[in-house]
Amino acid sequence: MSRYQEAVETDPYNPTGYLGLGRVYEKIGLKQKALASYQKYLDELPSEKQAEEAREVHRAIDRLERSLGKPVGRKQ
Repeated sequence: MSRYQEAVETDPYNPTGYLGLGRVYEKIGLKQKALASYQKYLDELPSEKQAEEAREVHRAIDRLERSLGKPVGRKQ
């Protein structure tokens, strides 16, 4: 996890670090942090080049929101 934290501290506009953090946080059960990291990843995506990865992240966000009892829905 520290590798991803270092990546976002070094370059806060690099989406890859946020994606990694989101995956790690989700895996260890830190759902709120995972949700925030995934959302930041989507906010920083430079283009539709990463569309498949973005769809996976949207599914993860929906899954986390459901498990946290939040209304499920994508922010556009």
